[in-house]
Amino acid sequence: MNNELKISPELWQAYEETDFIVFSDPQFTLRIGKFSEPLEQLLRSKRRTTAAFLTAFNPYSQPLTKEENTAKQDQLIKDVELRGLHFLLGIGQHPSQQWEGEPSLLILGIGLEAAKNLGNKYEQNAFVWADSTCKPRL
Repeated sequence: MNNELKISPELWQAYEETDFIVFSDPQFTLRIGKFSEPLEQLLRSKRRTTAAFLTAFNPYSQPLTKEENTAKQDQLIKDVELRGLHFLLGIGQHPSQQWEGEPSLLILGIGLEAAKNLGNKYEQNAFVWADSTCKPRL
């Protein structure tokens, strides 16, 4: 998260309530503060200890057009591929369905600072981070 940003308590709560759905086989959902056995199994199978769930959609929570968001997300995917990191596609979706879900990536084996740098590059208020405890946090 960019520490210079002021995020309303309501927006932060919405982030905490969001379902971070990973399109794997089988599909699973990450929830903030809740241990994820599927994530633990995935990290173990890929011999990784960290993961970040990140999007390039709607920088600083400001809606963009579908075309603008898609272009930014495509660039994020290229950045992750250039780093040689394994990732799975996913979507961040609030259970209320009051806004459209944001296509995202679960990036395996990325360090916290590298994830922060990507989050900052793509102007994101926050991202989901998990270490070997497999308990996602914002």
